[in-house]
Amino acid sequence: MKKEADKLAAFVSSHLKSVKQQLVDFTEDRDPEHLHLLRVAIKKVKAILDLLEANYDVNYDTKSLEKLFNKAGKIRELQLNVLLLKKLHCQPESLMVELEFEQYALQEKFVKGIPGYKKGVKKFRKEEDFSFSFSGFNSVKKFLAKEMRKANNKFDEHTRRGMHIFRMKIKSLLFVYAVLPDKIKNKLDLHVDLLHDLQDEVGAWHDTWAAIQFLKRKKIDQQLSCMEVLYQLEANQFGVLLSKYPDMRLN
Repeated sequence: MKKEADKLAAFVSSHLKSVKQQLVDFTEDRDPEHLHLLRVAIKKVKAILDLLEANYDVNYDTKSLEKLFNKAGKIRELQLNVLLLKKLHCQPESLMVELEFEQYALQEKFVKGIPGYKKGVKKFRKEEDFSFSFSGFNSVKKFLAKEMRKANNKFDEHTRRGMHIFRMKIKSLLFVYAVLPDKIKNKLDLHVDLLHDLQDEVGAWHDTWAAIQFLKRKKIDQQLSCMEVLYQLEANQFGVLLSKYPDMRLN
């Protein structure tokens, strides 16, 4: 069991190291891809911590990680939406310039906070205990089944918000599955290929939906020439998801 405990601790530790490295790299070149990789690493850590909290009497204080995740997300959101609007040839271009300037300002503010973010990650890694083993097949299966029920319920809502949460549940399931020992994986009847397909399809819809929410929140949707295209694209993508998986069940 010690091997499994070492594997989990090493997994969490390596991804926390990755978070710190992405912060260093972003300081050097301001490439938002580092923020994407940082957020993925935090998601993977959170997925494993959820598994541990469900099976052991442990509660992790992840506030510092969540704060970093959200701040990086604001920059990433701006970048992705500017790219999408340019791809759709949205007018007026002056709004793109404004959004790019806002992205630059957020990046510079974020860089100033990086020393503090690194300290927070280091403190979390040093003070929290991740040296738990996988609690056995039945416990893992129970955890995954519970998460899949939550995902199914969100899909069944047939709402945009529900689909957004459904996507997050899928990603978390895949992160947990990836780190499981082969002896547990081989016993699980988990449709991994379906999960990956869903992640891709729901992810494509989510990018469009998130862009619309972002533009509405910024109160600039009425000024853009491409909003009709975005609304139609989102409606088509959402409709395809519901029609393609009418009786969808993760099991």
